[in-house]
Amino acid sequence: MSNSVKKTVTPPAQAEKFGMTNLSFYDDFDSQDTIDVKNTHQPGYNWYVQPPFRCPVLSADELKVEDSVLCYHPSSGGSIFPSYSKMGRTGFTFRYAYAEARIRIDVEEQLNFGELDCWPAFWAHSLTDCLGEHWDRCGELDIFEAFQLRSDNEKNTLGKNMVFYNGALHDHVKQPEGIPNVIGSNLVNATGYNDQFDFVDNDWHVYGTLLDKGIAEFYMDNKLMHSIRYDQDRLPDYFYRDNPDPLPRIEHTRPELLSRTFPGAHEIMDRENLVVILQAHEKWPMYVDWVRVWQK
Repeated sequence: MSNSVKKTVTPPAQAEKFGMTNLSFYDDFDSQDTIDVKNTHQPGYNWYVQPPFRCPVLSADELKVEDSVLCYHPSSGGSIFPSYSKMGRTGFTFRYAYAEARIRIDVEEQLNFGELDCWPAFWAHSLTDCLGEHWDRCGELDIFEAFQLRSDNEKNTLGKNMVFYNGALHDHVKQPEGIPNVIGSNLVNATGYNDQFDFVDNDWHVYGTLLDKGIAEFYMDNKLMHSIRYDQDRLPDYFYRDNPDPLPRIEHTRPELLSRTFPGAHEIMDRENLVVILQAHEKWPMYVDWVRVWQK
């Protein structure tokens, strides 16, 4: 079941700066006991094998715990692994927090871009949407994605150094039929700069995001990667590293990558309860040393 003994861990400086010093959720994956592997939907677990949306139920074989590390390796296609049970309506959610995880991913030398409908990610999503309830607008926090990048010379393959770090906020808004329903999405870190890393070497990294009212800061190995400032009455600003000047607003040649940012974008995050989610693919397994969430 979930951890019953309060763990003592010093919060990272970026969490402490915002008063996020209460370790409200954590898993060191010392055993499978924190996972509802029998799909009971009962309270007391950290993780549930019945994902939201239409993803298949995960089996114990896809969630092996060895040497205090979770090996999350879906057997077919991609899937997600949530901290909340849709069927039991129980589990962990948060609004404002500093959430981080120590993760290693396996990447093959060549992957067919078109086959990958899912990729390694550590993210949090609207509880309302996870429950399948009606909404006109909902929020999504991508703490970390091993994002796919296609070059002009390799349109259908991913090779070494063709996978890069991505973190984002998404403001999902229902639109009339035929119009994309994601607007106010922060894609500037995908279209404005590419922080590429050699994930093929399977290094461990700590990925974290601080989310507080009007602000989101994204970290890798405790180094600030980029941040967002948003408000109900104005356009959001996006910042690279610790540069005090906002990034320019980018108009991309591919319409599906337009940020479609609007005044008040992202303020939905100040009204959302978010479910923690791990995500992996059969060709892209994820290894997780620990997950931690600090709150005020």
